[in-house]
Amino acid sequence: MSQYVASSDVPSCTCLPFNSSSPFKLSFSKVVAPTLILRATKWLSAEDDLLLPQEVAEQMVREIPNARNVDVEGTNHYSIVFQPNEIRDQALLDFLK
Repeated sequence: MSQYVASSDVPSCTCLPFNSSSPFKLSFSKVVAPTLILRATKWLSAEDDLLLPQEVAEQMVREIPNARNVDVEGTNHYSIVFQPNEIRDQALLDFLK
């Protein structure tokens, strides 16, 4: 299953597949704002169904100045937003200080 990312280089609401076989090159170097990446570590319906693979999160941290990644263990892309989570909440509070 392909992973997707919204791109500012194409019309809004467009998602481009990203993974190791993608024809698209991801570049995050234009992001200049401090960035918190909250990464859900569990897949939703299949093992390759991660919205943000670890290697892409690592690339984001390398390319975005003042970026940090927090893996929110045991969450998928729904539960990371809609379920109570102390790790996520603390990461957000620390980031906003």
